Amino acid sequence: MQSGLAHAEEKLAQLDAQISRQQESLDLGIPTFREIVARITAVAAPPEPS
Repeated sequence: MQSGLAHAEEKLAQLDAQISRQQESLDLGIPTFREIVARITAVAAPPEPS
């Protein structure tokens, strides 16, 4: 019975590690949609008269 418990605890530890890896974000250096729209809007906006 003890080996079954150890095996179950090991499996749970593996699953916890897998979940934590999946939740980490990875920056690929690709701009987000909001960043792209902000740049396009800033360039396309006509200058305001002074």
